[in-house]
Amino acid sequence: MRKYNEKGIEGLVDKPGKRKAESEMTEAEKLRAENRILEARNRRLKTENAVLKNSRNSK
Repeated sequence: MRKYNEKGIEGLVDKPGKRKAESEMTEAEKLRAENRILEARNRRLKTENAVLKNSRNSK
């Protein structure tokens, strides 16, 4: 009922797996999304560094 009152018929559309538009996100949601992106980047860089370190050690 809350979704209908806030957004009308559009609010009742089920969008599983769809992201909110950035304009619809609260400040906290934006910060959480940015944090997830940065954590993923950090994991990727750590993995890349480990691979490079192992390739140098094996030569």
